[in-house]
Amino acid sequence: MTDYPLPPITDEMWPAVAHHEAGHAVAKIVGGRVLFGEGHFTSVGIRPGAGGLHTDRGGNSLDLLGFVAGPAFFNLHGLTAPIKFPDDRFRLHLRTCAVWEIIDSLAGPFAEAAFLGDRDPWVMSASAFDLRGWDSSDYNIAESAYASLRHLTPRRPRWGTLYYRTAGLVLNNWTAIEALAVRLLNKHELEFDEVLEIVAPHLSPTSAATLPARLSQSA
Repeated sequence: MTDYPLPPITDEMWPAVAHHEAGHAVAKIVGGRVLFGEGHFTSVGIRPGAGGLHTDRGGNSLDLLGFVAGPAFFNLHGLTAPIKFPDDRFRLHLRTCAVWEIIDSLAGPFAEAAFLGDRDPWVMSASAFDLRGWDSSDYNIAESAYASLRHLTPRRPRWGTLYYRTAGLVLNNWTAIEALAVRLLNKHELEFDEVLEIVAPHLSPTSAATLPARLSQSA
């Protein structure tokens, strides 16, 4: 395992990045369990050069970068027309995968906002957007999956519902996110088995990110 030395930048920024990546990692574990019975990815880490640009609340842009390496929940981005499926169960499964892709993408900035002190779900969602915004890779992936949902189901959940569910996942599993962030600050890169050992004792038995069988009103 390579240990990447953290560069001499403002110390208080690294915990925010660690919580951001921990949020993604925990979302992948929880979502994987909901969808497939178990969550899995390759590794998670924080280091320069691994992802998109981070901007702090003072407007300072810094390359405080991290990653979660592994497969996505949903890969049919860019759908422009409905797809006909021989089995409707497969279409419904893809819809659920797309929803979890959105939650996974939002969980990083939401966890970062929570670390910075915003624990109310709606304030958290606004702060997460202020931290990242539509130009970030996280929100671009979420928007792409959301656009594809229109062609998988006539009823999409509202963005507000997805924000609220993501905030619920982050808050319900906050001790797991914090425990993983602390370890990332020490080791910088962790394999999946190491992550699971850290977070498993802290994961919520139920997740507020699990959407009801009947999704919210169409958007």
